[in-house]
Amino acid sequence: MVRDMDVYNKVIKHYKQITLINHITGLLDWDMNVNLPPHGYESRGEQMAYCAKTKHLLLIDEKFNDLIDELQGDTSLSERMKSEISFIKHKVEIQKKIPVALVEELAILSSIATGKWEQAKETGDDSDYLPVLNTIFTLTREYAQCKGFVNDPYNALLDDYDRGLTYSIVESLFSTVKEKTLTILNTRKIENNNYNWEDVSVANQKIISDRIIDFLGIDRNKLILSESTHPFTATVGNGDVRITTAYTENDFLSSIYSTLHEAGHALYELGVQKEFGDSPCGDIVSLSLHESQSRFYENCIGRSRSFIEFFFPIIKEVCNDQFASISVDQFYAAVNKISDTPIRIESDEINYNLHIILRTKIERDLINKTIDVTDINEIWNKEFYDMFNKKIIDKRSGYLQDIHWAGGGIGYFPTYTMGNIIATQFAKLLNDETGVLNKPFSKQSFTTISGWFQNRLYRYGNTLTSFDLVTKVTGNAIDPLPLIHYLSR
Repeated sequence: MVRDMDVYNKVIKHYKQITLINHITGLLDWDMNVNLPPHGYESRGEQMAYCAKTKHLLLIDEKFNDLIDELQGDTSLSERMKSEISFIKHKVEIQKKIPVALVEELAILSSIATGKWEQAKETGDDSDYLPVLNTIFTLTREYAQCKGFVNDPYNALLDDYDRGLTYSIVESLFSTVKEKTLTILNTRKIENNNYNWEDVSVANQKIISDRIIDFLGIDRNKLILSESTHPFTATVGNGDVRITTAYTENDFLSSIYSTLHEAGHALYELGVQKEFGDSPCGDIVSLSLHESQSRFYENCIGRSRSFIEFFFPIIKEVCNDQFASISVDQFYAAVNKISDTPIRIESDEINYNLHIILRTKIERDLINKTIDVTDINEIWNKEFYDMFNKKIIDKRSGYLQDIHWAGGGIGYFPTYTMGNIIATQFAKLLNDETGVLNKPFSKQSFTTISGWFQNRLYRYGNTLTSFDLVTKVTGNAIDPLPLIHYLSR
């Protein structure tokens, strides 16, 4: 019997308000990226700031903190209860260090910057965006100083996206990935085999995306698929997850793999909700684990031979005779071709991590003030040329292509490659135990896969860090070698 059940219930009831604000903020963010008119960003910023301030004040509330302290060291709590209290305590201690004015200012500015970024990406003119981006980085440096860090202010930001992640860990893993990736690329050629298929209508792309959601087994009563400039996932309630994709008639593969990517995020969110509901343990905080799921479905599944043999006939059916002259072999080659595209989300799997390594270097240098935001375009172009031996033709295919910095997501990028590393570790174990990735695909294959992840990953929620969870699931620490082996095939 729990000694202080009344105290525990009060803590959970209070934290429920924070969960509700998280969901409201998720809904506001989803709407901002899907429906918001151009003149609505400033007002949306005020709404987001109000939510951020309210959440902050709830977390640092003195009576709430006293209740949490009463539960510290209570050995009568169940392991789940201990995890909940530990998670809440960690969030509280961070928020105590951050001034409420800074919380509000970052929330307002992130919304305004998102609107400026949308305009800049559309026109290529960043004159209105750059000053706001500069302020975003200035305020983020201030946030890092308030939060505190060891050795590098960038560590404070990395920790927000994956608890315990530091630049020394990132640098060690990424140096191996970069070295091995460049070795692999030296043996491959850039391919331009587009097979000259016709553009795929947006209407047909939407049908294909719906088919993806259906065969992945996602309950459509719990998910909405919409369009946005930059695909993303938002959790706006228990049983309410929103994902978006982007449709381009002359590049229908982009929407397919964006949908698979975001569906991976949705499966993770819904799988954790199945175990934890609105419990604090259901608040997924490791973006490395989150990206492991999106990248697993996008690549380990989506670019596999077995999946293409299953999926390409569906595409042919939807598009009538449009792909009649294209074979499975040709389509498989097309989705796995090596490309020197400057666009991260259109990159092949081998080059993709180099895009992340580039962004990680630049944002860390910006946080450490070794470079200046006003020089971002020139710096980006130089770093890209040094990495890929190719020139950027305009800002829209350079630093303006990603929304992350505008939204204040500085420190997020490394989790994509961390996710790739973890995804291939999971994929190897999944296949060793079930053989599902080597068998012909059917709808049952996805049931097997989602069931495996439910048992191995989703049921832990945020009760373990990504480092501890990967070790628990695979028996090994986070290791880039399975990724290198996967990319070398």
